[in-house]
Amino acid sequence: MSEKILQIIPASGWYAKFSNSNDGEDGLFPLACWALCQNEDGETYVAGIDATPDGTTTFVEDAENFEGYIFKIF
Repeated sequence: MSEKILQIIPASGWYAKFSNSNDGEDGLFPLACWALCQNEDGETYVAGIDATPDGTTTFVEDAENFEGYIFKIF
């Protein structure tokens, strides 16, 4: 793996927005955390991580239907 996670922090109140082409409605899903990542060139960036129902985690930006981040307190 050429990229690594350097640090994670909570993402309370932050959601990932995904488009849903099946029914035309967008979905909001809470982020599990933010990750400070470093690529193989040494550049750092922040990425949102989502927890899946089976207990794994994924970078939300890797999903084809990812549209952006939203801060929302209900």
